Amino acid sequence: MLTFVHLDHVDGAGHTYGHGTSQYYAAVGRADKLVGEIVDAVKRAGTYNETIFIITSDHGGIGKGHGGQTLAEVEIPFVIAGRSVKKNYEINTSFVQFDNAATVAFALNIEQPAVWTGRPAKTVFEGFPEEAIE
Repeated sequence: MLTFVHLDHVDGAGHTYGHGTSQYYAAVGRADKLVGEIVDAVKRAGTYNETIFIITSDHGGIGKGHGGQTLAEVEIPFVIAGRSVKKNYEINTSFVQFDNAATVAFALNIEQPAVWTGRPAKTVFEGFPEEAIE
């Protein structure tokens, strides 16, 4: 099962006030609290030990915009935790927006379409060594 929750206010703050501004980071702080509420709800539901949490964004940004191909616009934060995910592991390569869907597909055991340009971050999962990055 897959559940997707989109916290749009961080994106809105980036486009309204600018990426990296105090207002943007205040929105990130609010998102952190909301994610905590989601995690608590999953625990109460009794499915925490079977869940993989992915916290990410759909794009980076420059000023109040995005859409280009610069690293600042396509590199994204990517936090993953839960069932079969390595603890305290840090991805040591760039992770871009296209890698997000590829990693979700891999986690769900769905074959990635050949036309996708993203690569799954297999190394975040237990049993996959550093060389598993494709």
